[in-house]
Amino acid sequence: MNLKTIQILSFVLSLLAATIPASGAEEDLFYIPQDDDARFQKISKVGNEQGWPFTVDKGLLACIYAAGRPLVMFFVEDGFEKDNVTPKLRTVTISTDPFEAIFGNMAVNDLIADEGGNSEVRLSLFASFYETGKRLCEQPQGSFVGSGEL
Repeated sequence: MNLKTIQILSFVLSLLAATIPASGAEEDLFYIPQDDDARFQKISKVGNEQGWPFTVDKGLLACIYAAGRPLVMFFVEDGFEKDNVTPKLRTVTISTDPFEAIFGNMAVNDLIADEGGNSEVRLSLFASFYETGKRLCEQPQGSFVGSGEL
């Protein structure tokens, strides 16, 4: 990239920044989430529970505001990164929106229970977890809610 291109990009970005309202409220469309904004809850499959949408028996339900609306996810620790300290996380986006629930999880579909490829069943299995996740987003930023509290 040459100097002229960088100058043009800087100018365009400064114009865009001037048109975006500054806001500290996480529910605003242009708020950029911070690490300590997320809320978490441990969840796990109970006995031979029916309607558990994941292939693993436990994980973390998480919620953070993204683009002004709650983003609900399921996290599973899967060993460690190369430094042997940082946990490696796999995620599933939980949503009742077909685009998010199906296409948003194409790369991590091994964490989602196979319901014969039936997207309607997947959406119905996600529904209660999505609603719980939205309630989780109503908790104070940085909360870690105990199992079964929501």
